Amino acid sequence: MTFHRIARFAAIAGVTAATVLVPSPASAYTATGTISHPAPAGNHSTDIEFGLTCPSLPSTNGVNGYVFALPAPAAAGDTASVHGSDTNSLYDLAAYVYKSDCTYDRVETAGKDLGLTLEADDQFISVFTTNGVDVTVTLNSPGIPVGGGGTGPNDPLFLQDGESDTFYNGQWGLRKIQAPAAWAEATGFGIKVAVLDTGLDLTHPDFDCTDKVDVVAGADPDPDSSTSPEDDNGHGTHVAGIIGACTDNGVGVAGVARDSTIMPIQALSATATAATLETAIDTAVAEGAHVINMSLGFGVFVPGAGVQVPGSGSALGFFGGLPGIRRAVEDAIAAGVVVVAAAGNESTAICGYPALEWNVVCVGATDPRDLNSWYGNFPVKDDDTDLTGPALMAPGGTGSLFCDLSSQEILSTYDRSADTAEGDCDGLPGYASIQGTSMAAPHVAGVAALVYEDLGGSRSLTNANKVIEALTESAVDLYTPGYDPMSGSGRVDALGAVNYWP
Repeated sequence: MTFHRIARFAAIAGVTAATVLVPSPASAYTATGTISHPAPAGNHSTDIEFGLTCPSLPSTNGVNGYVFALPAPAAAGDTASVHGSDTNSLYDLAAYVYKSDCTYDRVETAGKDLGLTLEADDQFISVFTTNGVDVTVTLNSPGIPVGGGGTGPNDPLFLQDGESDTFYNGQWGLRKIQAPAAWAEATGFGIKVAVLDTGLDLTHPDFDCTDKVDVVAGADPDPDSSTSPEDDNGHGTHVAGIIGACTDNGVGVAGVARDSTIMPIQALSATATAATLETAIDTAVAEGAHVINMSLGFGVFVPGAGVQVPGSGSALGFFGGLPGIRRAVEDAIAAGVVVVAAAGNESTAICGYPALEWNVVCVGATDPRDLNSWYGNFPVKDDDTDLTGPALMAPGGTGSLFCDLSSQEILSTYDRSADTAEGDCDGLPGYASIQGTSMAAPHVAGVAALVYEDLGGSRSLTNANKVIEALTESAVDLYTPGYDPMSGSGRVDALGAVNYWP
């Protein structure tokens, strides 16, 4: 079921039709803001708040400083200029420059105009003035096409400028995990990611690129009247877009593993059962999947009532799990498949099921500040008396109930026939901004595809184990150093993962 706009950890039903219209990308990046008051000593409050909320634009943006966010990390030698103007012309500009991971790098100063030669991975420019009131500042970067200096995509909904974008945070999750920077090492080419979910909007324009979708025999094991994995819900299309939407196509959104192949298998619906999921896993393995994403789960059912006990997904692990699913997962892992699953949206202290299964990568959700999302289960599991299983975090969204905070959720593709249900916050048919551990898991599945390609793309148990090691060991620590029960191994980092193995 769905709970408001949160992608719940359970079976969900379908809805009805629309068209996709997205803005065309501009040829270069430009943004404008206003600084209301001077910050004569530097370290203005906007800059300080930015350091706490990065990469979200601070709520004080424009009070005594203005943060510009390039749409993607710059390449060395790219240029940018900031021009200011006020009625009295009594001001001098200065800027703090931050890298894509929000770390401070350097200060740049000038008079009325600030010229910058950017360095590799520069992304945020926090501008302030030592004097002058209501200074209008405009940033122009002819060296950076929309999407960034050769490292970012031109997909219009990826952008972030705080001014004209429908979603001022765009795809903050991809930027947070440094996916664009990781593409210099791997893009997921040749890697198949099986999305075991509600299906896929098979004719969606953001999946209309070469070798993007592989509809295999047996792609709809769901015991309903359909024989095609065509999505009529939206959840599966959203998950698939996070993993590998067509990228740099001037349309919609980008995907973490931009050149990966999506294998949609319908395994999540009101009629799906544990046997459906078991068959779906077997099909994915037989058809050559390197990675399986399961943004779904099971709980303990009340006999005869046909209902799931809330918050009970993790309990299945203590009762031995579901034997058929356990067998299918073990076979997949033995075949060299990296199996990723959502931790669950039950606000419990342990992974739900099947994320709790042995060697499945359990993924919890974070918000734009890298804090645990309130609805998410903690990514905690114990695969053995001596072994803590793979568990980490990824962007899943804040979990707001209000549309005006939708920029803090996860923006991705959506089934056009269902978009009237989940797309109302954005007004863009075929795209939606929602949240859940269902959205966190595909960020990790996408990074797994990048690492698998970087290892040569040959499916084997050895390579799968190396992928999991890269995911967990390169993750960004969020709380105590190393593994902790609130965040597992930390928040996934695409750039660190693809560079983990020499």
